[in-house]
Amino acid sequence: LSTTTGFTDSERAAMTKLLLDIYKQFTEKAAKGRKMEYAKLEKLARGRIYSGATALKLGLVDKLGTLEDAVEHAKELAKLGPDDKVERLILPKATSPLESLFGPLNPDEQTRVSADAALFSALKAISPDLADDLRNALQINRLARESRLMLMPFTIRIR
Repeated sequence: LSTTTGFTDSERAAMTKLLLDIYKQFTEKAAKGRKMEYAKLEKLARGRIYSGATALKLGLVDKLGTLEDAVEHAKELAKLGPDDKVERLILPKATSPLESLFGPLNPDEQTRVSADAALFSALKAISPDLADDLRNALQINRLARESRLMLMPFTIRIR
């Protein structure tokens, strides 16, 4: 599998099989955990997203609450006291706005993008038009290094 080329037919078939296997494992565990027939759960699932109230009505959740409620409930199930500390591992790791746009950055790329961002911010304070031109130049530079890149074919300028 490659991040720079499309799937071959065999890669697409392998990826489809992998995703269907993961989906089946998840829905089987969910049905067992919900004490629900697999066919009923699968009919409800199929990639749908439900509001909390609807999920409660359909029997997909036990009750509604916040993340804090869920942590407290997990502590009770683990027989921990209310004052016992628990560690939360938030995944995926928070990303910078640039990583959101350009994907994970290696250290060299991180340094380059940080420098570009600093230059862009400084330039924007002096000349917004020049900053937009710099952004466009940086995108063209990125395009020269990438085999695929999605960009808007225009620039939005709010005055």
